[in-house]
Amino acid sequence: MAKQVTIRKDMIPYRAGVVVLTPLDSNFKPDFSKSVPTQYDFLTSTQTSVTRTTETLANGNGSDKDYIIDERYSLAVVGNTYDPEFHAAVTNRLKKEETTVTLMDQFSVTLPENANGDEMTETGKWVITFGEVGKDQEKTPAKNADGGYDFVINDSYGNTLHPVDNAEATTEVGTYYYDGDKKCLVFGETYKNNTIRVIFFYEVAEGGLQYDSNPILKQSVFRIDVFGMRQSAGSDDLYPVHIWIERASTSGDVSEQTTQKSKSAPITYNFQSDPVPAGVSVYHEVYGPAAGNSLGG
Repeated sequence: MAKQVTIRKDMIPYRAGVVVLTPLDSNFKPDFSKSVPTQYDFLTSTQTSVTRTTETLANGNGSDKDYIIDERYSLAVVGNTYDPEFHAAVTNRLKKEETTVTLMDQFSVTLPENANGDEMTETGKWVITFGEVGKDQEKTPAKNADGGYDFVINDSYGNTLHPVDNAEATTEVGTYYYDGDKKCLVFGETYKNNTIRVIFFYEVAEGGLQYDSNPILKQSVFRIDVFGMRQSAGSDDLYPVHIWIERASTSGDVSEQTTQKSKSAPITYNFQSDPVPAGVSVYHEVYGPAAGNSLGG
């Protein structure tokens, strides 16, 4: 016979843990072969809540009473980074393997007060050379499929510069010239003391992932599992906790956050339990013994 496990009542959150999304099939059974877990460094916190719908019933004696006629459980998953696979599962996107992807790298260089006297330029031209030792631009970008380079160049004000056919044409504001033989960028006198930001793109032919929106619009239904730890406020005891909702779907909009990471603006995914027949439990919360202890035999 198993020993009685005593769980302290003064518990506080210790670790958010892992969230696992498992899609349900047409019979509302979880397909664990398609489960999508988060990583520990993805998850900041989870929070569950319950919304109750009540109806006031008259008893004929002037003391009417509210009765609960429906409960819906909500789970908020707060992440501190963008996880493409988890995000795709929430938004019902389709994953395609082995596709061409475009990668990006960048560097910034502040052009000096005086031109560097590069032999290919006239006086008054400023040059950034790829592979120059001791410079931020020491990495030469990979070539694109056509054997050239794809650039986007901005000045310190965020303005995009446009390429011209020869170095002499860089006297016009908002232009640059790229010399493919010497692997260098040439700028006009306007940009002295200006910080130039160079963003270059190149393609990887295979090994990437592609996520497309599902042409069939539907509300995906999941089993949601949360595995975490809680600690007694009065001791060092840690208690594993497993919370799961049998059947839930996303609630509200799912924001896209692919261009900026901010600790002050985490990504939040909201789930809500789907209606189930009366008498069926949809929400479960299980605590284990303190870490290092055993239930015994």
